[in-house]
Amino acid sequence: MMGVLNHLSTLLLLSLLPPALSHVVEKFSDVPQCKNFFMKGTTPNLPGILVDGTVQNQNRYKLICQKHKNIYRFATLYDTTKRIPVFSAYTFTGPPTDCRPKHQPWMIEPQLNGETNSPEMQKDSKEIEYQKQAGDNDYNNSIPIKGVNRGHLFPCSHAHDLDTQKSTFTLTNIVPQVVSFNGGSWREMEENVSIKLMTDCINNNGNTEAYVVTGAVPSKNNTLKNALNNRVNIPDLMWTAYCCYNNNLKQWVAQAHWGENQKEDNKTLPSNTLADLYDILNPNYPGGGVQVFPEQYPISLYPTTTTTTNPTTTTNPTTATTPTTTTNPTTNPTTTTNPTTATTPTTTTNPTTNPTTTTTTNPTTTPNPTTTPNSWKNYLEIILFIPRNLYNYMRNSFGRFFG
Repeated sequence: MMGVLNHLSTLLLLSLLPPALSHVVEKFSDVPQCKNFFMKGTTPNLPGILVDGTVQNQNRYKLICQKHKNIYRFATLYDTTKRIPVFSAYTFTGPPTDCRPKHQPWMIEPQLNGETNSPEMQKDSKEIEYQKQAGDNDYNNSIPIKGVNRGHLFPCSHAHDLDTQKSTFTLTNIVPQVVSFNGGSWREMEENVSIKLMTDCINNNGNTEAYVVTGAVPSKNNTLKNALNNRVNIPDLMWTAYCCYNNNLKQWVAQAHWGENQKEDNKTLPSNTLADLYDILNPNYPGGGVQVFPEQYPISLYPTTTTTTNPTTTTNPTTATTPTTTTNPTTNPTTTTNPTTATTPTTTTNPTTNPTTTTTTNPTTTPNPTTTPNSWKNYLEIILFIPRNLYNYMRNSFGRFFG
């Protein structure tokens, strides 16, 4: 009897463990640390897959709070049928402090294999063909056979510390990416976005902070013979978007990029608005209505509010703030006020006509989105980032192109 009671008490204690111990979760909001990878804790809406934070087909799609060395690093929505991620979400807080990790082993998510007692990503055994996820063996000879290699959704170059860099080497964060695309326009875009985030995404505390979501649209040609190793879907399209608070503009800004996963030569991925991205993604999801970030935040790259100004109005910033009045008995009385602010009200009265009042407002100049950061720390990060990233790329070019 005592043995039964002890067993029941153990089960009860296990049921009371906090959800943070779980790695594959029902909702990202179940794990507070994982929820923080999404702006305002709001997950993307992908009709038919993820709506209002709830997975529509829980047998196929799995939410993974990516955990490495007992810390949550980023979040992934994974397709266990096509064996590729739908998206990975992370926060960008600055460039890497270390070089790209050498000889980093590829990892898998054990809970996708039914190992409920393993809340962290683990090294791939290379001896098992996993039923619900890709393994390292799936990418053997991927370049000569399919012309693809391992493409990160959360790129190693966007991870701020070494352990987070290592965590990006889980195969649940990887899609088969065409070699020239991975090492060409997509890599260039990742580098350019990183630099832009360090200049534009400075919060009120003077720190770099941006929310990034990167995803893949699976190939519609879903026959196994077109898949990598007859198992892993090769996506047609890859996309990424970020949103952050710009302390210079005192508002949220956003930007998006996408590209077709195909061979290319000297191609560049242009910057686009979130609205443009939604137009591209909507046809791939039933009914449309794709939304990456909360709707109250900008879908434009930068707000484009235009204000009509009077070109004949001149504001003299050196004029004293004391209003001056000049009266000419032979002309219409005119009162002119030249304050030091950008607004110059002018009132003109003509005694022979109906009185008219004209007010012209010159708005304050909008800061350029590329305005330099608030502190020398950001200058230093940018200066160091470019040669470091170039060095990493040259040193790891063989690793990047040959798996």
